[in-house]
Amino acid sequence: MLTGKLGMLVLVKTESTDSRSVDHFIKGIVAMESFRLLRWQKGVSLLEVLLSLVVISIILLIATQYFSVVNRNEKMNILRQQIGSLISAIESWRSEHSVYEATPRLSISTLLNEGFLAKSSFMKNTGTQETILNNPWGHQIVIERVTDVGIEISTELPGGSECRSLRNSYPDAEVCYSGIFRLHLPEGGASYSVLGKRT
Repeated sequence: MLTGKLGMLVLVKTESTDSRSVDHFIKGIVAMESFRLLRWQKGVSLLEVLLSLVVISIILLIATQYFSVVNRNEKMNILRQQIGSLISAIESWRSEHSVYEATPRLSISTLLNEGFLAKSSFMKNTGTQETILNNPWGHQIVIERVTDVGIEISTELPGGSECRSLRNSYPDAEVCYSGIFRLHLPEGGASYSVLGKRT
């Protein structure tokens, strides 16, 4: 069934006396219609391209945010495990040393060399026989104030949200100033599990 202009032309052809001119006219219209359909099928409009780019941009933005959150959470879990392992190593070291002596100074190297702390990929040698432990963001985890009143573990974090998240795991930690997390382990005080919960 013919519709539109072509149908009208066929109807006109049957009623016309000059059939050759109508035939040429119909062939011309058919050719123009086929050319228009081919042209429509070949290309993509600018609007379609822009809409595609907007959709792709939105998907990339959502994916980037999702992976950054997953990456941050993974790093926070690694840091919690590092601090938990360090606390366990310090508690084990405490059980064998009755007094915190100035020499040998308690450090990551001391805990590693005496077998209280396992070697990890985040440990690095400084060249002076001293081993340091870095958090997942590359900042050093330090044992400070080794005195008869306790030990302090500190590390620098990239932002306040990471500091608050870590403080939720270790409620006795100090309030973070300038992105520095500090956890004081008093002599004979509370001990923590690897994931930061009190035992």
